[in-house]
Amino acid sequence: MIRSRALKLCGYFLLGIHVFFLLDVFFFHFISSSKKVLTQNEGHSQSDSQKLSVSVGHKIRKTGAAGEKAHQVILDELNKDYAEQTDPKLITVIKEDWIDPPWDGAARHVSRKYPSNKETDVLKKLLKKEKGFFFEYIAGLQSFTLYLEQEKKWTGLLVEPDSKAYSLLQKRKRKAYTANACLCIKPFPTWEQLELTSYGNNTKARKFTRNIECQFFPLLSLLLAVKHTDVDFLSLRVSELGDNDVLNLLKAIRFDNINIEVISTTISLQTEAKNVLEYYLENIGFKLITEISDNSIENTLIFSKNRDEGL
Repeated sequence: MIRSRALKLCGYFLLGIHVFFLLDVFFFHFISSSKKVLTQNEGHSQSDSQKLSVSVGHKIRKTGAAGEKAHQVILDELNKDYAEQTDPKLITVIKEDWIDPPWDGAARHVSRKYPSNKETDVLKKLLKKEKGFFFEYIAGLQSFTLYLEQEKKWTGLLVEPDSKAYSLLQKRKRKAYTANACLCIKPFPTWEQLELTSYGNNTKARKFTRNIECQFFPLLSLLLAVKHTDVDFLSLRVSELGDNDVLNLLKAIRFDNINIEVISTTISLQTEAKNVLEYYLENIGFKLITEISDNSIENTLIFSKNRDEGL
């Protein structure tokens, strides 16, 4: 009897040790798995954060710089508060974080000369001034201000919203300020989506539309950042935007604060859009000098403030 009870107690003891061992193994496995999942989640969070930084990479221009992060906070507040376009804080942020200076190297590794076409021929006749100042939006690679820069020693400000096109533009090493940003149709800075449309080489080509996130700045704010409010030539190469946006861009310009001599802009082949644009600009002192059509999609209209006769 005593021996049987002792054997039972011994069995219970061994069973308890076995159960304790199993619980210990289970608990260890659970903790290890939890740590692994936590580590993976942290990795995914970091990856998602990196993807976010990439998707808005041109918003935070130089990550890791405390000063620029502080400026981004300021810019977010300025966007939120619909800041006045002459706000000193806004001008400082644009100047220090969004404007890249002109190329100052001895070599000017421009891969090609300025394009030879009808618009360049018009510029040769119309803009004979040496060392003038231009503003071009959307700059891209088909930049018609390149003639003024190479032959007339002009400088200016090139604004390109597409980050890929902007990278290619910077490789041109232009003797002009550049900015990877968008031009506002509103009188205040804002962070929004920009819709770009392309048609290929003709109207029968498939229409492609894409959206990009971009920081928008008023023209006056950008010009104040580079200390140039006298613009000899304003080029709005905005064929990827709608005709309404072209008109709205012009309406958003504060002509009382910016002195502009010549305006070149592109519109689609719609007589109504052309007439509306011409009527608006004539009412503020600009006359249509010439109209250029190089394809079946768009027209280039050139207006001058101090010239009555056409070309």
